[in-house]
Parts: sequence; C-alpha cells; structure tokens
Amino acid sequence: MIAVDDDLRELTTIVKALRQLDVACLPVLVEGTKVDIRTPLSGVRLVFFDINYLKAVTNDVAMYEAAATILCKVLAPDNGPYVLITWSSKADKHDGLMAHFAAHVAEIPPPAVTGFLQKENFTPDGAAKDGGASLREQIMSVIADQPQIRALMQWEMSAHRAAGDVISSLLDLFSREDRFAARYGPSLHAMLTHIARSAVGSGNVAMDRRAAVNEALVPILFDRLMHQLPADGEIQLWTDAITLAPDIPTAEPAHGSHLNALSHIARAGSGPMDAGDRGVVFMLPDGAAEKMAARTQRTLQDIAADFLSSQSKGQNRPSLPDMAEVARECRWVFVGMRAICDQAQSKGVMRPVVLALEVPGTLKDKGLGLRFNNHGAISTTPCFAIPPLGGGVPADRRLIIDWHWTTSLSDAEMVGATVLYRVREPLMSQIASQMSGYSARPGIITFD
Repeated sequence: MIAVDDDLRELTTIVKALRQLDVACLPVLVEGTKVDIRTPLSGVRLVFFDINYLKAVTNDVAMYEAAATILCKVLAPDNGPYVLITWSSKADKHDGLMAHFAAHVAEIPPPAVTGFLQKENFTPDGAAKDGGASLREQIMSVIADQPQIRALMQWEMSAHRAAGDVISSLLDLFSREDRFAARYGPSLHAMLTHIARSAVGSGNVAMDRRAAVNEALVPILFDRLMHQLPADGEIQLWTDAITLAPDIPTAEPAHGSHLNALSHIARAGSGPMDAGDRGVVFMLPDGAAEKMAARTQRTLQDIAADFLSSQSKGQNRPSLPDMAEVARECRWVFVGMRAICDQAQSKGVMRPVVLALEVPGTLKDKGLGLRFNNHGAISTTPCFAIPPLGGGVPADRRLIIDWHWTTSLSDAEMVGATVLYRVREPLMSQIASQMSGYSARPGIITFD
C-alpha cells in the first residue's frame, strides 16, 4: 500500500490509519511533481492519492495533468489490480480526475475500485471531526462495498501463498542450521540444476533456464493452489462475492469471447514464442495458403473449398467460396503442432504445422453466405477476442483447422514469419487430441 501527498502531516495521518488496519504502507512525499522514490512501483494494491499538488494552479486540466505525472512516477503500468482512493479537500474534482485519467493517460493502469475521502473531515490522528466514522473505518468501507474485488484480491493473495509454499517446501530439504547460517547456497544451486535438467533434459537447460524450472515447479504450484486450505474468512468472502441470488444479471455476451481469449490465447510479446513452436499461430511473408498451394500444386480456391463454402438464397447446394470475401474477412495461418516433449527439449529439425483459416467469430457452418464446412477433418476453436495487427479494438475471431492440410516447415522456410499469438496448452491439447482421433479412427472389423 502507498500513500502519496505533498503535506507531511496529512501523509502521516494516512499512514497511521492504514497501519491500524495491519497494513504496511509506504509514504511517498511529493514536492512539486517530484517524488521521493526512484522508480515506479509494482504490486501495489491500495493507493491513497491527493488531487491538487500545485496549489497555485486553478485550471482543472493543468491540475489533473500534474496529478497524472505524479501517479505515473509512482505506479508502474504492470502494477496489477489496485484500489485508488483520492484524499483531498476538492470533493468536486474526484470525478473529473478519474475521467481525465481514463480518457487521456493510458500509462496509468485502470483501478479495480475508486473512492474519495474529504481531508477536512478528519483530525491529524485519523478521528472523524463530526463524531462519525474514523478514517480507518472509512477506508474499510470503501473496500467492503466491493466484495467481488475483495474476493479477487484474496485469490491473488492465495496464489502468492501457494507460490511461497512451493518455495518453502524446496528449502525444507535443507537443515535449519544451514539455513540460519546461510551456508546451503552450493547445495541449492545443485538442486535447482537437477530440477531443470530433469524437466527438459541436460542439453536443453541453457536455452531457457527459467522455463526449465517452470516445467518442474508450475504443476506443483497448480496443485498447491487448487488444494489449499482457505484462510480465515475466505469462504465467507467468496459467499459475499458470489451470492447466487436469482436476480443476478447474466454476463454480457461480449464477455464470452474475451474470457475465451484470456483462457486460450497468449498474445504476441507476452512471452517467448517463435514460428513453428507448439501452439504458435503465425503467417508467412508470402502467405500460408500460398505455401501449401505451391507444395501440393493446387489452387488457392481448391484449398479454400475444403475449408469454406457459400450458400445463396434459392440454391439447393452450396457453391465454392467467394475468394474476394475470403481475402477480405479471413486470414490464412499455420498453427505449430510440435509435440510437448519436442517443444520442451528442442528436438526435431522440421516443425510440424497445420494450415488454418482465422475467420470472423460470427462465421457458422450453416445459413446463407460464407460458412465453414463441417466434415470429419475440420476442427474449430471457441470464439476469442484479439486485437488486429498493429493494434486497435479487439475483434471476435476463431480458427478453422483442417487436418487434410498438414505439413512440416524448416527454420529457413519460416524466416520473416509474423507471430500472431499462441494457443494455450489446454486448448492446444484438445486440438492435438482431435488430430490424433481423426488420424487414427480406432476400430476393427468383427466377424460374429
């Protein structure tokens, strides 16, 4: 938690109130637009923030810009969820400041909850001047009014607790004497090396040491989190957050595709991903379908006709897809189908891939117009929201995968490829299972 103010007395009042909540609080003193910390902070969950830092300024926009400059110096863009409470004598400026931050300062991460407290209502020790709720009680009220946010923040704390439990379990392998004497460093080094080598193979650790340790520890972390005993009050917290009352509104339809993206899609730049890696969706400079057409000596329409068809009103049978519409609405991609073990251990010269067509999320397998074919070699992903190339508003898309069009590519053939995103492992495992099921079609002839 942090408190930001340009008045040392008021800063002390806030810090005292937060510490009464058994919350560690870092005071940040402001002079003009200078702050007494070196770099923006990450992992902050509650920010107490003044509104006016330049007392001579009367113009609202200038006041908001000064506040934005200070908050950017204090809070990192990747901070995570936090509660933002303005603490000021300018009650009429809170809404304007929040609107300014939302519309004009993209560097400030949006808060989970915002609130306002009037400075003049409290004494220097945090008591209410009118005999009402103290500053400590008012802080608790702002957070308590949002049980869903409190529950999600508790979930984050549970994840921290689970990660700490994994690390503690590793360190428990060493004696208390060695740990208090700080003399087990070489043994810990040996253990981490052993973990990394066991996870991905001795020859592959050097490529990504962190990923190698993740291969071993993340499954343990997942189990710890899933089977963790709840902390005191945690069950009631989730009962308050998810009441299951009959009048609870249904989720907005648009949220479905965004939740699918959260669950199933990792955006380019969010982690290591190269063309040909397992689950990575990418385009080639000369086109993925064009590459497949050259290899098979087929036309683009031959390939497209295995994925799509068109149905016009009055037609008894679907016709070939309109290639102009395909070019306008869809894009040809490859999906990396590398085996999990080959991916982890960097094995295999060639990269197995399957041709896929990324289409609008509204595209169906029935109805008029362009539609995808529904034969045995076709697999489709859930609809997910992703931003277009170059950024912009996320659009609903889905992948149409056709197992008739599988091949392997060399590194040289993927030079200049554009990585779009990565299909996360749960969905990737389902896709690989569908491919295996289509390829094997288990069954025997029985003679009775």
